[in-house]
Amino acid sequence: GNLVTAIAKCCLPVPGDAVPGYVTRGRGFTIHRADCSQVLRWQRENNARLLQVHWGAKPQTTYSVSVWVRAFNRRDLIRDISSVLSASDSMVSDISSRLDEASDEVTIRLKLRVRDYDQLSALLSRLGGVPNVLEARRVQEGSVEAH
Repeated sequence: GNLVTAIAKCCLPVPGDAVPGYVTRGRGFTIHRADCSQVLRWQRENNARLLQVHWGAKPQTTYSVSVWVRAFNRRDLIRDISSVLSASDSMVSDISSRLDEASDEVTIRLKLRVRDYDQLSALLSRLGGVPNVLEARRVQEGSVEAH
């Protein structure tokens, strides 16, 4: 409809995600992922301002997601991950990595722009197939992974 909508920065939903919306006071409607901690809290409270919504068509739009990759360190690991990212037609807006020298594991945090859930899912699958990658998954904004 004609409601002002915004994508929640806490969980960064993309088309294809199950999405409830939250009617804010004075700022319209905020779209969250169904597994967002805020949504889970509102559900426990039976908050009447939480409504189920569906994605409408909006071509040429990309959405921000956070991805976490854990791998054993090796030569050309970053090159191989970069090749997968490039082939996926997603855009990288932020990247950081950390090496745990004791375990020789690399943790890579990526912020990406993707079209929808299908593109993200395919990308995570391809990242998981890179040699030495132990795990590639989507994470909520601000979450801290255990090492």
